[in-house]
Amino acid sequence: MLLYLCRKQIQQRRMTHLVRATSFLHGEYEPFVFWWELAQLIERLLLGGFMLVLFPEERFAMFRIITALLVAVLFLVVLMFSRPYKNRQLALFSIMTQFSTFCCLLGGLCIKLFVDLEDFLYACPEQDGTLIAVRVTGFDNTLQIILSIILFTVIVLVIFVIGTFVQVAGERSVKRIRLVSTRDYPELSISKKHKWHLFLSHIWSSGQDQVATIKRQLQLLLPGVHIFLDVDDLVEIGDLEGYVDASQTILIFLSKGYFFSKNCLRELEHSTLENKPLVLVQEVDPSKGGASIQAFQEDCPSSQRAAIFYGHKPIVWHRIADYQLISLKMISSEMLLGMPSFEGKDTTELYVPGEITSEPFAFNMRTRVYVSRYNPGAEDVVTKLAKLYTPPKGGAFSYTQNMPPQMAQSLDNEKEMLASISNAKHLTSATSSDEQPKAISVIQFKPPTKLLSWLPGKIRYLAKQEQPMAAQEQELTHMLVYLCASTFDGQMGQELAQEIRFAKAFGLPVTLVHETDPARGGCEFGHFFATTPGDLVSGGLYKTIAISFPSQPHRKVGYALLAKAFGAKPGAARKKMHRTASEIGYLCSASTSQVTQIK
Repeated sequence: MLLYLCRKQIQQRRMTHLVRATSFLHGEYEPFVFWWELAQLIERLLLGGFMLVLFPEERFAMFRIITALLVAVLFLVVLMFSRPYKNRQLALFSIMTQFSTFCCLLGGLCIKLFVDLEDFLYACPEQDGTLIAVRVTGFDNTLQIILSIILFTVIVLVIFVIGTFVQVAGERSVKRIRLVSTRDYPELSISKKHKWHLFLSHIWSSGQDQVATIKRQLQLLLPGVHIFLDVDDLVEIGDLEGYVDASQTILIFLSKGYFFSKNCLRELEHSTLENKPLVLVQEVDPSKGGASIQAFQEDCPSSQRAAIFYGHKPIVWHRIADYQLISLKMISSEMLLGMPSFEGKDTTELYVPGEITSEPFAFNMRTRVYVSRYNPGAEDVVTKLAKLYTPPKGGAFSYTQNMPPQMAQSLDNEKEMLASISNAKHLTSATSSDEQPKAISVIQFKPPTKLLSWLPGKIRYLAKQEQPMAAQEQELTHMLVYLCASTFDGQMGQELAQEIRFAKAFGLPVTLVHETDPARGGCEFGHFFATTPGDLVSGGLYKTIAISFPSQPHRKVGYALLAKAFGAKPGAARKKMHRTASEIGYLCSASTSQVTQIK
């Protein structure tokens, strides 16, 4: 009766007091089969006692078994076609148990038939009841029937278990958001007065493409979510306030010109007036209409500034898939907390199977990275990388600030050469043109990359030839260059550039990390084309895409990509199949829009 009274609200995923109070009856099932708990109760009553109450006589024993067998088959078919469970593993387990019930009843039917044939009083005393039972059933005794049914049931159970494992493995490749607490998909509930889970408030000129991507990606990550986007759902622009009223959560996409749009301000003012849950998403790329959060705060009307920015930390929007997934998870976390099914919760911990931040990367091959003393910030990056992806007892990853002897000797030789050239030029300027020595007059200064061409071939050979085991342990595999606004400034920048030249000359791979967090000296990538020595730019230093290192919580994606660039492989450090996402993933906090950082 209770389920019947709230059937419409359940099917429409609308949360009311009655729906919440009866959730223990329908919470595990899909809305369109909310009645499945009642169906299971009816089946248990039919199999467990009703038939015995209605037909208690012994002569109806066979009829009771056959009826129970038919009921079990009927519910098995309904179960397989209706798929009532939200959890697919639970659905498979239910099918398995239902089939086991069918096998047990089938075994009971065979045993009952064998015993009745064996004990039947035949008209001719010469007739052997046991022989007739054997001929009819094909079994010599009831023990054979029992063993056959047990064996068949075990085989079927093994098949179901294998199928479950295959399905679980297949679901790992499905990019859908799950709850860390249950490892299941979140319930997308909506209150009775609402139509959409999320309203996308944006300005067309600089935010249309971004919010269209947000809607499309959220619908892939959270099937069944209802999101309002003007180009898809707007019918009457004069009723913007009505659309806001029909939405549970309001997403404000901060981009150039948002606070100067009349319609955006209408949506904003009505959202704050109705005390709607707000989600701020910030565009930071100036070429796409982005700006700093301080600039957006200055543009915002003073009457709305506190309501919008106080207690709401903007989620930075990214375009690279791995970074973008973190933004989408944070948006989803905020949106879920606005749903009735998450009422009273402060945080939601989410993960997506297969996301790069949840992969247990490990270094199978020896990896040794060179970090220059003239590159501030590089050592900090590689130290945190080692903490993230190196086991406590040590591993194949290490770093050093000591240059290999051959490279160091070559660098010292070049410095001496440049010093000699400098002295020679000074001497030339102090000497009259008539007295100028010919040996000095023919000396021409060449860029350092040209100087590398006359390095003795033997040095190059010694740098690559096979070394003893102790030397091999110290051999470098990569050089890390940390790029920020001041990387190539001053004398330290010149020294770093010189080391990069020698690393490239000796064939040492150079991996670039681009700092994009303004608080850490981040800058636009175009800045480096103006500050990097020209010979490094023309020599292909930036042909390799630099790994972006934004602020947290997206920064851990940068560490994962850097580990891959250094040769780490996913899955190598996996010790347990049930390793939870909370140990290796981000914990999305909707109250602070932050994610637990693993440093």
